[in-house]
Amino acid sequence: MRLTIKGIIRAEQLLKKPFNDINYNNEHDLLCMLYCISGEQCTLEVYKEAIRNKYLREQVKELERYSKVMQQFTEESPKKEGKSGYLSELAGMLIVSGIDANYVMNELELQDISFIVKAIEKKKKEELEEHRLWTYFQIAPHIDTKKGVNSPRTMYTFPWESEEIKTEMEAEFKKSEKIGTKFLNGEIQV
Repeated sequence: MRLTIKGIIRAEQLLKKPFNDINYNNEHDLLCMLYCISGEQCTLEVYKEAIRNKYLREQVKELERYSKVMQQFTEESPKKEGKSGYLSELAGMLIVSGIDANYVMNELELQDISFIVKAIEKKKKEELEEHRLWTYFQIAPHIDTKKGVNSPRTMYTFPWESEEIKTEMEAEFKKSEKIGTKFLNGEIQV
């Protein structure tokens, strides 16, 4: 038994809920998950009849063992408020980003998704920053720098840069505050 993205997507489609919301303590959810990752070419009802009792316990143990082995390689992701996302949406994003569809659906393991997504996000940020830089160079001769637009970042700030700017401003304020305190205490002469 091998947990593939394709099997997980099939389970999401069958259960009509995201992978993270599948309840393995619920027999129906568990059977649907096992059915989808088994790759059996029969209906769910036929699978349910065939799998009862001993075979079911063996498959559950195999799934638990596989999950424990893979869990040690999975980094903890921060919980996001609201609804869980479907793995099918993430798989689609990976494929559209240029990763081979066969690899994503049949070979990619869950614990590898996070670092691939981080790499894709980093690449997109770098591309956007590069586009902004070239746009700034193209319009620079037409910009009045007295109005505050004197760098690509002041022309347009990306959301991920907002936190950096806030941190930089706080550090600058603390530095200025220390200098002001020293001046008021007579430690600095003008």
